[in-house]
Amino acid sequence: MKPDLHLANEQSLWIDVANIQLCFTKQYENISSLNLKNVVHFSACSFSGPIALAFSQSSSSWIVSIRTCSGRILKQNLAVPDAFSIEWTRGHCLLVLNRRGHAAVYSSLGEQISDIHFSNHIREVQSSRMFATSRGDSGIAIIDDECRVFVVNSVSEPIVWNINSPVKEELTAWSAFQPHSQLTHVLLIFGSQFYMGQQGEQMTIQPQAASWAENAKYIQCVIDDARSRIALLTDTSIIQIVSIDLDTLFTNLRLPSHHNLSNCFDFGWVKTSVLFAQISPSLTLFINVKSTSLEREMASVYEKHTGNCRIGVENDGIRIFENNQVEFATVASKEQKTVLGIASSDDGALLHEAAKYLDGPLGHQSFEYAQQVQDMLKAIDDCIIAACDSWQPELQKSLLKAARFGMAFSSTTYDTSKLMKAIREIRVLNELHSSRTGVPLTHRQLRAIGETCLINRLVDMGSYSIAIRIAQWLGGEQSENVDRVLLEWVRRAINKAAKSEQRFDKRAIEALEEKISAKLLLFPHVSIADAAKRAIEANLPQLARLFIRRETDDSNHVAILLQLDDVPAALERAAAAQRPQLIHQVVRHLMSSQRRADYELAIRKIPLAQCLYQDLVRQEGEQGRGVSSRQMLALLEQASDFERQTLFHFDVAEVERNPSERLKCTASSQRCCKKYGRQSD
Repeated sequence: MKPDLHLANEQSLWIDVANIQLCFTKQYENISSLNLKNVVHFSACSFSGPIALAFSQSSSSWIVSIRTCSGRILKQNLAVPDAFSIEWTRGHCLLVLNRRGHAAVYSSLGEQISDIHFSNHIREVQSSRMFATSRGDSGIAIIDDECRVFVVNSVSEPIVWNINSPVKEELTAWSAFQPHSQLTHVLLIFGSQFYMGQQGEQMTIQPQAASWAENAKYIQCVIDDARSRIALLTDTSIIQIVSIDLDTLFTNLRLPSHHNLSNCFDFGWVKTSVLFAQISPSLTLFINVKSTSLEREMASVYEKHTGNCRIGVENDGIRIFENNQVEFATVASKEQKTVLGIASSDDGALLHEAAKYLDGPLGHQSFEYAQQVQDMLKAIDDCIIAACDSWQPELQKSLLKAARFGMAFSSTTYDTSKLMKAIREIRVLNELHSSRTGVPLTHRQLRAIGETCLINRLVDMGSYSIAIRIAQWLGGEQSENVDRVLLEWVRRAINKAAKSEQRFDKRAIEALEEKISAKLLLFPHVSIADAAKRAIEANLPQLARLFIRRETDDSNHVAILLQLDDVPAALERAAAAQRPQLIHQVVRHLMSSQRRADYELAIRKIPLAQCLYQDLVRQEGEQGRGVSSRQMLALLEQASDFERQTLFHFDVAEVERNPSERLKCTASSQRCCKKYGRQSD
């Protein structure tokens, strides 16, 4: 296997900021240049999704490039007119907003999905905010030059509502958010005055903020991932952390005077205890906000110097994109500090150290270290969690080995399912991290979005083979996700052919059928009839006929032939299968879709079908469901079925009340019986 030239494997750099360990991990290096110097708009999708870069062609024309985090191009030169901003939704869609309040929503491959039109009366958009919803989707709010706010609670189901500003002063900061199980709120800040409103209500001043608000201009406000706290920044470099309802002040910090944050590029959260502030393209500050003192303290700050960079915010850290490399910054977890911290004497660190000695010349020391562990079960858990949080495969192996080693010293039986699950998840993460996939998902992010959402994202990106592999690793060979990915690949391949000149090329259609069938035959539990259905939906009947030749299940074969309206072939297949229920299915289809003369002619060619049809007609005639006795008799006479004609006349004579008619029926049955006797001879 060739080495991955773009996947970084360096040890993470740990920086202590007032007892909080920042962890910087280089994820990709030597990637194709992102050309950040010329980028006008940049956006990174949450949960390690793609990035979008917008370049200006002219004052009213833009080109958007969509790439994975490793630099692999998903869509090049997506032309968009008059772009004001680009934002990724949590649903893995790119929203491009123009200056007149019209938004276009694209897939990660640059295919337009939908539009959102906020209002016909917007002259110019001033600002926009994307926010997370309680359903796990994203909403968007925009504000125009008249300080009117237009909100869509869900980008996937856009319904626009608006709320007006109560004052006409200069807006200095604002945000939109949706507290858990509540309506969407809009927060507007005019200098040091706070106004808030929600859907269906008016914007009102928040008097409770006066108890802690600074006599300064608030220029930034950012909601945390839990949607429970707001980080506020003033033009005098004061940072405050307050509750989401503005009732409670949690933290009050002052930055060193040599840091001017009045014009910071970006501002946000790094997990729950650190904020970042990008004050220039090459300088980002990391600020410890764990202090609980309400007295204004001097903040502890770490300065991170980089090249020209842009930042993508995640639920567990931030990703720093430079022209040719990508780095992830987070706060080290408790388990990482316990096991990997410098000079750590915790049980997890001792167990890890013991496992390191196991295969070396000082192997006897591994037993000595293991004996020092007080709580072996906790040490094993810490090693497993630290392995899941690690980027480097060698460190992952070392930590998993330590966990396995510790099981031998546990006084109680350890639940090995935890270890097996961790191994599966680490295998998935390492596959995602490779530059050919370019999804540097962390373990916490994987747990947050789950298997189904992850596979949906890979399908959106066109990474079908990776999606199938991961579905098999996590759910087994028979996983429903495997079938779903395969059929989505089939649908997209067929639709692509249907929209091209390929649909008129017989050889191209045959080649496509060979390609798809070869893949589906590797998964016997997936029916080729499903591919035929997709071909019919795409209006490619010739492709569906090629697929159905390979279908071995008679029921599926007959169903597809009926969808193709090839009734003779369906009738022939059903008769060859000697399955009466299939023939009934075809006969009923004929009776509902064709004239009686036509379908009776077709049925006569198949003796078994004719027999079943006669039974069907007779049953319906007896039950009075629209088939007359005369029609039944005509059908029997047409088939020269004297035996059934005899029985038919006897049945009529039995229920007939008119004596003369009863005699006629008896005579008719006698004649038919004689003819049947001669026919038998």
